[in-house]
Amino acid sequence: MIRPEDIFGEIRGNRAQCPTKDRPVDCDGEKRLQGPVQINETYAHCHVCTGHWPFEVKDRTGPSVVPPPKVTPPTRKQISAAVKKSEYSDARKQFLDHSDTILKELSLPWNETAHDDIYGVGVRRDREKNLQLVFKINDNHVKYHKGTQFGDKKCKVYPHPSYLGPHTTLFLVEGEKDAITANCHGVPAVTFTTGAGALPSDLKSLDNYENLVICYDNDDPGKEGARKIARALFKKMQQIKILNFNGAPEKYDLTDYFMNHTKDEFLSLVDEAPVFGRSPVDLGGMPAYSPSEFADKFKDPPKMVVDSLLYDQDILCLAGSTNVGKSVFGLQLTTSLAMGVPLMGQFKIPKPKKVLHVQFELKDEAFAGLLKATSNHIMCEYPVEAPRFEKNCTFLSSGQRDLFTDKYEQIEANLMFKQYDVLVIDNLYTSTDVDISRNDKLTDLIRRIVNLKKEYNVAMVMISHHKKTDAPAPLDIAQILGGTSYTNHMDFIAQFANTKRAEGIKVMKITKVRAHSSFHNMPLALKLHNYKDDDGKQHLYFQYLKPLPKNEMFWYADPKESDEERVLKAIPTESNFSWEQFQAALEATLNLTSQQTAYNWLDKMIDQGLISKIERGHYRKITTEIDAIFD
Repeated sequence: MIRPEDIFGEIRGNRAQCPTKDRPVDCDGEKRLQGPVQINETYAHCHVCTGHWPFEVKDRTGPSVVPPPKVTPPTRKQISAAVKKSEYSDARKQFLDHSDTILKELSLPWNETAHDDIYGVGVRRDREKNLQLVFKINDNHVKYHKGTQFGDKKCKVYPHPSYLGPHTTLFLVEGEKDAITANCHGVPAVTFTTGAGALPSDLKSLDNYENLVICYDNDDPGKEGARKIARALFKKMQQIKILNFNGAPEKYDLTDYFMNHTKDEFLSLVDEAPVFGRSPVDLGGMPAYSPSEFADKFKDPPKMVVDSLLYDQDILCLAGSTNVGKSVFGLQLTTSLAMGVPLMGQFKIPKPKKVLHVQFELKDEAFAGLLKATSNHIMCEYPVEAPRFEKNCTFLSSGQRDLFTDKYEQIEANLMFKQYDVLVIDNLYTSTDVDISRNDKLTDLIRRIVNLKKEYNVAMVMISHHKKTDAPAPLDIAQILGGTSYTNHMDFIAQFANTKRAEGIKVMKITKVRAHSSFHNMPLALKLHNYKDDDGKQHLYFQYLKPLPKNEMFWYADPKESDEERVLKAIPTESNFSWEQFQAALEATLNLTSQQTAYNWLDKMIDQGLISKIERGHYRKITTEIDAIFD
């Protein structure tokens, strides 16, 4: 057995001078009367040059002491570069000479343990003349509390766990101050020197411990950092706990706790903390359930916001070409939601909603006129519910200011200020600085929109544009600007188009659903009304008519180019006609003489809603396209 006296000679208490040859200047005994070497039961360690001397080797219970990693002692130049620039020597002297006053002024629940060289605590005055703690992490790393770092700034374990003696459980805290607080109260604790969530590259010094308790600050960075560290060390430790200061103020930390609590109270709190990793969610996985648990957990169907169009915390996209009436429809939807009345008298809204509506298309003055015109009809039609519009609806002043710049930080500020049920954004194109025609650039914006929906528990209505095309085509989600990167994240999509068959008639088609919709992929006829009533009030609103005939393209085609129209005009009667009369008109107009061709044309024109069958061989003209809608 090697005795401490054989190595160090004179020993004062548990301290001795460093016997290392060519030792750094800070090991000099003349400058360190106490001596930098700490004598423990089975080993000694120099806190300056990291020298390590074991005394005995024998079996014993409990975890074995792991010697600190071999580190080449820093040169005098390295020491002076970090220590001298930080003025650490003066800071250390100030702390040792005036510690009682300093601890009182900084409200620190520390004792004599804090004087130990292993913590290397100093103190200085910052620019505002406030006291600021200084920590010597090692000879080449000095750190101001919540401030500048000098020397090797890489993330390290502080203090080195070998200084703490043999323990099965290690406590990980957020910051050097909390580490000293814990150790002053007999709780073996370390910190990682670059903040919550940071992880040193070398973690061998933790191999000596079976259990880890993470005690980070009571704020979002602390909680997220604790989860991150726990996941990273999950396989390394037999058991991990994350201590939560439930009910404590924001940023409450371990030092705050020990201002008013004892070690026994702290350990009781640790005992009550749940073990980390009992659920896959702890490790970043998805929630897992047995079949019966899953059925019970999700037994309630999604709550409807607008029948066939929108459910709670879903996103509805309203898309169409320019001047089709998207903004009018969006305002009509906002008004109906706020009042809790059916949209266009057809789409049920079970209950009123708090709505936040923001638009980037018009100047605020022009938008105010549009708002009045759109809401007038609904408020006149539902006078009892009309007061809800003022109570439940909020419009943001934003029109035509800084277009094509990111608006989502401002929108989030409004969501933070007040709780809403539905957020309406008119429109995607002008709300961002992202080129939404490029799918790769759009991904981050969509992620932000989806995160807003989740974090603030709102359903969303996004008004969007169609790509510019030369030829008319049936409404399809491929027409929407932003492509699949955008449309894949929409829960419902309703698209709009103008018709060439009847003035004021628009086509609406629900092209995507994530829940039941009675009108999925069915072209619907809407009429846009725009007039002044007897009191001079402007009314601007959509009226739901009925589903259109199956051939959607008929409504987008120019009637002057329609062969069907020419054939009908060639039939001499104004209303009813026979099969023979139709065949004669077909031959005269298009030179088609086959009987089968005539029957095929009759079936096609019935499908298009141009004619109807009375009985075998007899038919009736549906005089106009509007008659086909209202028939």
